[in-house]
Amino acid sequence: KAVITSNGELTPNFKYIEDLRAKRTASISTSSERKVLVLGAGYVVPPLIEYLTRDSNLRLTVVSNVQDELASISQNFPKIQARNLNVLEDTKLLNRLVSEHDLVISLIPWKFHPTVIAECIKQKRNLLTASYCTPVLKDLESSIQQAGITAFMEMGLDPGIDHLLTKECIDEVTEKGGRVVSYRSFTGGLPAPENSNNPLRYKFSWSPEAAMSTVMNGAKYLENGEIKEIPADGSLMKMASAMDIFPGFNLEGYPNRDSTRYIDLYGLQGCHTVIRGTLRYGGYTNAVSVLLQLGLLHSKAEQILQPGSPKITWRELICQKLSLDEKLNVEQMERAILNKFDNDKTKYECLHDLGFLSDDPVAQAGTPLASTSIQLSKVLTYGPNERDLIIMAHELIIDWPAKKQRELRKVSLVAYGQADQGKAGLAMSRTVGIPAAIAAKMIVNGEVTDKGIVLPLKPHIYKPILERLKQEGIQAQESSTFTRLP
Repeated sequence: KAVITSNGELTPNFKYIEDLRAKRTASISTSSERKVLVLGAGYVVPPLIEYLTRDSNLRLTVVSNVQDELASISQNFPKIQARNLNVLEDTKLLNRLVSEHDLVISLIPWKFHPTVIAECIKQKRNLLTASYCTPVLKDLESSIQQAGITAFMEMGLDPGIDHLLTKECIDEVTEKGGRVVSYRSFTGGLPAPENSNNPLRYKFSWSPEAAMSTVMNGAKYLENGEIKEIPADGSLMKMASAMDIFPGFNLEGYPNRDSTRYIDLYGLQGCHTVIRGTLRYGGYTNAVSVLLQLGLLHSKAEQILQPGSPKITWRELICQKLSLDEKLNVEQMERAILNKFDNDKTKYECLHDLGFLSDDPVAQAGTPLASTSIQLSKVLTYGPNERDLIIMAHELIIDWPAKKQRELRKVSLVAYGQADQGKAGLAMSRTVGIPAAIAAKMIVNGEVTDKGIVLPLKPHIYKPILERLKQEGIQAQESSTFTRLP
């Protein structure tokens, strides 16, 4: 039997109990203390933690099932509690952790959010996430309202800061008697130009699989009074067009998800054009199209990629996909691939430079998308002293009937990462993590008391967040040109 006490004292092996009691007593005695549970420990979490830990009344617990990420968080933020947790498998631990905290911040992949929200509803705990409010989450709204909790969603960069800047502009125009007739908004998370030397001109500042899955998204938008739809089959890459937002950048853009959803959310019923889109460097969509043509971005399971199947190299897999002889030498392989792709050398270079013609084994991740994302993450990850770039550009056409003027207003946000701070210094990390942290503090401090699903579209929410973002060096620029109304 273990000896826990001796002469009324805890024995050395059980001194930790005393520490736990002390912590519990301190917790109970500090009524102003608030507890925040952070799910996920990826790129965007360090800036969020740094912001929240400035407040000594906040106690943070960060959980993840990625041990390296947890170890990094523990090393850089020794005062917070870090726990290993698989959200889908460790349901009892998730249940307990949610019940012990006042707010849950979910920064894990969007597909896990329904599980997290269900637990928050059950435990009557507030939630914040940077992800989109998907139809699946929207269906939970009545349950969220019945639980009397706040489920703050779309509070990162895009979605997030884009909402704040858009609503600030639209509300100001409406208040002064103007009318927005066209709205275009494009955002991109890109490598800085000096770090963009790869076939995709792209690197991952968030989940590789999530980033590549967007290529297969559909889109819906309003253009010149006509609703246009793009099927969710990779056709999106054919819709890219050159974007002359900043003449010094070679950019292309394509529509993103359902833009028509924001006609009512933003109050744009009088618009003939409403488009939200994604920015990439020129050449991205052409390079990605070769991965699409080979079926490497499909999310349907394939037997050859299941764990335990016979191992296969990328070269062998590509030969199978293109019906090529695996015994071809390098020169023959190049000629054969060029022949398959109408002599488009950029497509061959994409496969070659990204390792898809190598003898590296294909990760048995279950689906082409998952296996491809693992391969891409090996070559498209930010290295030491590399930095990223955020570009957000809104373009609004505004009619001012009283002045008989038409205004073209451009609202832009450009932010570079800090190369000497690793992944925590990425512009993407800061512009997602800091807005989420600001909103989290507003919830725990009682500044946001709205119940149900909350988006950052109301003045009492977006005004203070924008002001606090300025204090963190995240600020947009505006410019306008005026012509006479036609």
